[in-house]
Amino acid sequence: MKKNLVIMTLTMILLLMQLNICAANEYTENGIISYSKNIEYEGLKSKAVNVDNKYFSISIAQHKEGEYSFVLLQSEDQINWKIKADISKLFEQLPQELELRYLNGYYTAHLKNKNGFVRYISTDTITWEEINLEFQDIAGGRGIFWGLDSNASVYSSSDLKEWTVFSKMPDYVVNSTMGINLSLNDNSIVVSHYNPNWGMKNYSNGLEVLQKDELSFKPALGYYADFGRTIDIAWTNKGYILAAENDYEHKANIELYRSYDGVNWGKDNNITQVLRELNASKHLDSQINILIEVVKKKIDMLTQKGEDLPVMVRLDSEEIEFDQPALLKSGRVYVPVRKIFEVLGGSVSYDGTKKEIKGVLENKTIIFRIGESNALINNDRVAIDAPATIINGRTLVPVRFVSECINKEVKWDKEDYIVDLITSQVSN
Repeated sequence: MKKNLVIMTLTMILLLMQLNICAANEYTENGIISYSKNIEYEGLKSKAVNVDNKYFSISIAQHKEGEYSFVLLQSEDQINWKIKADISKLFEQLPQELELRYLNGYYTAHLKNKNGFVRYISTDTITWEEINLEFQDIAGGRGIFWGLDSNASVYSSSDLKEWTVFSKMPDYVVNSTMGINLSLNDNSIVVSHYNPNWGMKNYSNGLEVLQKDELSFKPALGYYADFGRTIDIAWTNKGYILAAENDYEHKANIELYRSYDGVNWGKDNNITQVLRELNASKHLDSQINILIEVVKKKIDMLTQKGEDLPVMVRLDSEEIEFDQPALLKSGRVYVPVRKIFEVLGGSVSYDGTKKEIKGVLENKTIIFRIGESNALINNDRVAIDAPATIINGRTLVPVRFVSECINKEVKWDKEDYIVDLITSQVSN
């Protein structure tokens, strides 16, 4: 009798332990969540998607040996994750890849690393509906979804469930693409596609555009990515941005292209402006994060080479227009001296004999000499760690030094490469 009681007690303890693990919804570093017991499994977790300052991801939960389900994870910091909701019924075979995307107000769960392969959708992260989309890519705009299948047909839908054929791409695109990217705005649909010619160091690239008031696609102009591949394309709040890796061996010779109508394209070298546009548009489609990562990678490469980067400067939230862009140079932001003094309500004069720049702001006279690490403020010598310099025939000075001389607060936005000059509020 006593032995049976001990066995029953141990059994109850084990059951309670299992229930506690289930209730805790623990997320392991291996990427799999166990509802019933802790096991080690080299599982999967999709990249995080940021919606309204909350992070979401999808992963696999094991209920018991050989029984799994997809679950939605939520985090405030991308470190500590909790199960937000069950996505699927139980299944036995584990997928090779997982992706989560936020598009047009929908969360879409993908079991392959391809944007068009959608298996589950949700609008509130709690209730999930199973669907079976096998497009090459999907995109969205103003409540309408667009999909491109392997036969190069373009479909439209209002809810990701019912789809109607809208148009068809040229015959030479059919079954010839290794990678496809679909993007659109209110007036046009743009498709980039590429396919390797095996045995040759060349990729066959294409960029087709369909104006929505026309019947057929036509080649876009100005995009030359003969070697390498198209990484991705997106419509931002100001235009199309396309990133291409123009190097067959993938050594990151990344080029950025821009178009305002989808037809005419050209290279865009203002990389920080591109980053700002992408950051401002990522709430529309989480897939834009792919391009953001690419742009940041290119910025890192340029910084390592010692190249200067263009920077936006704002005064009380209003952008300052410079004839010579403000630049991030050796970790300091430089601005054209005449413009910054005039915008701040001052004036500038230049003494060519002494190679001095004299700026007057409020009740202060500031004197710079090109290349010198000291400046004079009302005849008092002050050290500066970023001396005045000449770039493209313009004299540039460190914006922080000038602004703080007259008590302007300076804030640096490292995500968007923006310097904000803020009028100081003096408290009584």
